Parts: sequence; C-alpha cells; structure tokens
Amino acid sequence: MAISSLKEQVRRRLGASDFETENNNEHEHEHNKTKTKNNQWSVDCDSDAVRHAIGMSFAGTETVKGEPTWEWGFQHYQDLKLSDKIHITRFFMSFPLLQDLRSNGFQLCSMCPAKNEITSFASVREYDSAVEQARWFKKLRQGWYTVVDWVTLFVYYRESLPRLLINKRYDNDTKRLDQKFDKFDEKIDTWQQQVMPPNVGLHWYVHMVGVNPLYQGQGQGKALMERLNRLADASNRVMYLEAGAPNRIFYEKMGFVVQRTELFVDPGDHTVDPYPMHLMTRQPSSQ
Repeated sequence: MAISSLKEQVRRRLGASDFETENNNEHEHEHNKTKTKNNQWSVDCDSDAVRHAIGMSFAGTETVKGEPTWEWGFQHYQDLKLSDKIHITRFFMSFPLLQDLRSNGFQLCSMCPAKNEITSFASVREYDSAVEQARWFKKLRQGWYTVVDWVTLFVYYRESLPRLLINKRYDNDTKRLDQKFDKFDEKIDTWQQQVMPPNVGLHWYVHMVGVNPLYQGQGQGKALMERLNRLADASNRVMYLEAGAPNRIFYEKMGFVVQRTELFVDPGDHTVDPYPMHLMTRQPSSQ
C-alpha cells in the first residue's frame, strides 16, 4: 500500500468535521472570532500567491513591522523604498519556499473569500535529523536545486530581478544582507539537529509563518497556529521553529517552549548587537 504524503494526510484532516469550522474556544475574544470565522483553510494554495503573501508579511508596510528577523536583516539600509523591500523579500524567500514545495510538507493557508487573498500562511515540512545528517551529498544537491530554482523563478513565475540587486547604489547593502542570510542558512540545520537529535525521529519543521499586514491585529495569527496545533496533535507530531525575540511570547501562548537561544552575529559588522533567535518546540497534546 502506498504511503500518503503529509500534504494528503493534512488535506483529509482539514476536510474532517472537527476541522470544518473555527475553534470556538470560550477564552477567545468575540471580535477576533468574528474576523476569522469566515476563513477558508486549504493546503492547496497557489504557490505564486504564497510567494506574494510571504513578501508582504515579511517586509511589512509603512505602519506595520515585518517579520522580526527580516527587520533586523534590513536595518543597515538607508532610504529603502517599501516596494523594493517587498520585492527583494519575495525574491529571496522564494528559494526556501521552493525547498519546502519539494519536500514532504504542506502550506497551510487561510483565505479571505470576499477578496480571494491569503490572510495567513504556514509552510511546514517533515524533518528527520538522522536522515538530514546522513546526506553527505546535500551541498551538491542544493547547488543543483539552486540552478533549478533560478530557472523556476524567471520562467515559471516570471519573476523580475529586484532593483536592489541591479542598482549599484545598493551593492554594499545588498551584499551585506546576502551575507547575513547565507550565514543564517548555514546554521539552521545545525540548530535543529541539536535541539531535535536523531533519536527524536520525524517531526514538523514550521519553516515560515506570516500574516498579511492588512489583517494583522485581527486574531489571524492565533487562528492559524491553533489550527496547525490541532493538525499536529492529530498527527502526533512534535513541532519545531525558530522565533525572533519579538515573537517569543506569541509562540509560548501557542504552547511552544524555548529549548535554546542562539545569538546571531552580523557577519559584516560585529559592533551591531547580536540578534537573539529562540529555538522552540511544541509537544502534541496526545503525549
């Protein structure tokens, strides 16, 4: 018998009766219930729509801060236009999203039916530290996939090259941004394998989480994580994620516990205060 993919398993659970409606927890505020009760949930999200949702939620707006790690990454830029910030964020974050799309995982999205747009999303993939540690050809494979991903971006998604990568005025700033996240990419597997050693077995890596800035402050993030928690409980899976300092309290309220805190140093300027990154896990309620 063929083993169902994680996405198929989650799709079935989303269609089950206990997942059809929003959680009516008595402690949830009434006004937030009203704003999320009409959400439509899906793991069959259009990947290009997810890319654009990542760009908007991670970059933020003039009045709403973006994802904390990205805000830290952009802090050395001067006079950065929001449109450029969104574009380069969408461009760079397309690569980890494509990695997730290749993996045994899923993208859980909440949609606003009236506007047909993503209000919140989580990109999750199954992770086995024992398997990841044993992949000696990983770098070679990643190099090949990087080439494929560049072609995918320009040919399939018809993405354009961000102005920050073309305009020489931003050469030094963009090089520094690239250095920061290259260094981050080098560390995330090591961090995860230390917190979730091989004997833990399969777990869910909550790789990316975001809320459309237009819907922030409406309980969208809470509704997303509550649904993700219920899916993990039904699958009896531990979840792991990295959270910037400003998001720590939110995830703790969602049942996650800090296992370690790593101080991420700006590789281009050691005088900048290190950025604390919390490595957090959540045990399924069935355990």
